Amino acid sequence: MMVNNERVEKIATGIVDMLLNRTDHLISDIDSTDKMPSWDGGVRVYRKDSQEKKDLIGRVPVQVKGHYFALSKNGNTFPEKISFPVEASDLTNYLNDAGVIFFVVYIDKKNNDNYKIYFNELLPYSLASILKKGPQKKFTVNFNAFPTEKKEMVDIFLSSKFEGGRHEIRVNIISDSNRAAR
Repeated sequence: MMVNNERVEKIATGIVDMLLNRTDHLISDIDSTDKMPSWDGGVRVYRKDSQEKKDLIGRVPVQVKGHYFALSKNGNTFPEKISFPVEASDLTNYLNDAGVIFFVVYIDKKNNDNYKIYFNELLPYSLASILKKGPQKKFTVNFNAFPTEKKEMVDIFLSSKFEGGRHEIRVNIISDSNRAAR
């Protein structure tokens, strides 16, 4: 079976987009037809489930890659962790943009409705560490299974937003919480 890269990428971005939009604090702006180098879009992170402008914390850039996986040849189970090649130029772009949440979606070759999402929160310190390994065109990056619980998904994006060089947001949320507690 010939792999159609455009098809697998569209399926993968659609899966991640659908999953993230089911949470209360995230709005996915992932575009399966996006032609931007290195990114497939971003995810807006909100303080509240209202998604009002005043509650917008910010946007986290994302990249999504799809990969057909022969589930039947692998004990009918997806691995818990994977490694995936990422181009050095993309890693450099992510470093210059204060990070990215990179998704890889393993899709069963025989059934596109059967998939597993993996992610790596590539923040500046981890990107610099990867790139220090020397001049290469591609680096092998490790990915963990993306959580299925909505709160855990939101926490990953909040963490990325805070740790990606935007510490002032954490201070604002803490002060908002302190005001609410009074």
